[in-house]
Amino acid sequence: MCWYLVSVKLGFTQHRAHGTSLAVMFFATIVGAAQYAYHGDVDFSLAIQFAISGAIGAALGAKLASYVKGSLLKKLFAILLILVAVQLFYKTWFGITHAGAYAWMHGWEGIAIESGIGLAAGTIGGFFGVGGGIIIVPMLVLLLGLPQKTAQGVSLCAIPFVSLSATIMNLRLGNVDKAIVLNLVPAAIAGNILGSQLAHIASGNVLGTIFSALLVVTGIVMVVRKPSPSR
Repeated sequence: MCWYLVSVKLGFTQHRAHGTSLAVMFFATIVGAAQYAYHGDVDFSLAIQFAISGAIGAALGAKLASYVKGSLLKKLFAILLILVAVQLFYKTWFGITHAGAYAWMHGWEGIAIESGIGLAAGTIGGFFGVGGGIIIVPMLVLLLGLPQKTAQGVSLCAIPFVSLSATIMNLRLGNVDKAIVLNLVPAAIAGNILGSQLAHIASGNVLGTIFSALLVVTGIVMVVRKPSPSR
């Protein structure tokens, strides 16, 4: 969680942490997307839809976030993370199988539904400053029934466009620290390369469980930690 590192370790306000982390994610996720594409874990038609609709939503979400108090933004996001984690964990271990998950996603109706989900994911991601990945993946798994690895691949392909859209809006609002972005990008890229390689070793259930646990831990920490000083 790049935004969490920026907020906690660097003492940024919630809005500035979100804006700075989104800029970092734009560069980092391009590498991760290439790794997933190489392994054949990307549905490109779906990724394009999410990239377009998500980018529109991200700009809207980033703008809306500027009107919300940072402390409230943090609490809302923490609650969202925990709720999504519970649903994702249940779907990973006790949900329906993925057989036939793509059967209904055809024609204009399927495109409209997928674009609507992408718009919602982008808006939520832009609002909470997470590039959309932490929202897109659960939505793809829970609502469209995609396998965990495919969901992550689609998400990584869409995030650069979503992050860029939100970053442009955050730059206008003064919520991006350009120096910090340049310092964090190399490490973030390296982390994405390593993470992508490890993801193709683990099973879908293991990935879903780890992803769920990460959401829960992050949400809890956000609730209990004291607010960072303004920066």
